[in-house]
Amino acid sequence: MIVNYIGHAGPTLWAYPSFFLVSDLPNLNNGDKLPIMLPMTCYDGYFHYPYPNLDSMGERIVSIDGRGAVASWSPTGLGVTAAHDYLNQGFLDALFKDGARIVGEATMAGKLKLWATAGDHDLLDTYVLFGDPALHVNALDTDLQVTKTVEPAGELRPGDLLTYTLTFTNTGPAAAFHVVLTDAIPALLVDPVIVYASPNVITHTAGITFTWAISDLLPGDSGVVQVRASVDPSARPCSVILTRPNLPRRYPTWPQPTTSLRSRTPSTACAPTSRYSRRSSRPARSYRAIC
Repeated sequence: MIVNYIGHAGPTLWAYPSFFLVSDLPNLNNGDKLPIMLPMTCYDGYFHYPYPNLDSMGERIVSIDGRGAVASWSPTGLGVTAAHDYLNQGFLDALFKDGARIVGEATMAGKLKLWATAGDHDLLDTYVLFGDPALHVNALDTDLQVTKTVEPAGELRPGDLLTYTLTFTNTGPAAAFHVVLTDAIPALLVDPVIVYASPNVITHTAGITFTWAISDLLPGDSGVVQVRASVDPSARPCSVILTRPNLPRRYPTWPQPTTSLRSRTPSTACAPTSRYSRRSSRPARSYRAIC
């Protein structure tokens, strides 16, 4: 859980008139359900408070026993709304879109987003993390899977057409963002073209390796891409198009800036008569040449 407060504050309170004070912290009853605090405000982390026995909100909410927060990314001084917005966006995007699971990575992402703007860089120094920067954040995972099948079944000759079908699915409980699907075209296949792509395929880049940008995949979402290519007319007998199965991979919504699915090509073996022998359409696997 993240508590994201945006508004005015002082070292020991939020808002004017205040609705949350340091003196309220002993009344919290959240036990071990400890959130990360994300106050986009002023002075919340004023740890250099010049009065003894007076802790700032950021310090106290992390250090109080049996309640409070596990971490607080707090300002030690003044700030402005525009800069807070960049810090906030960078932090939240890192966690929920770009794959960060470590709190320190998210705070760095927030500061990098602010650094890329024109001004208010003093907040790069005034925002500090109370807590462990190596803290691992619990989050739901995506489970992205890709399978690849090939048609037609039976024997193929040089110059014949093959159609590959790539099916991708998010079987996890969380949405997947910035998904990229890649497929390397073996050298023995020529003139590959995309013959179908489902609506959630946004863009594609052709080449030796095809690359598709996929729209954000909610849990249960899936899509299909089909590629057609010809067996090289100059292929020698007993040539083999090698591959290995592409195993499902798990991708948290937080740890990678880009979620990649890579598919590999089912093997096609050729006979001495220059006829290409293939097994029936199945998920990707390796085949031996028939010689």
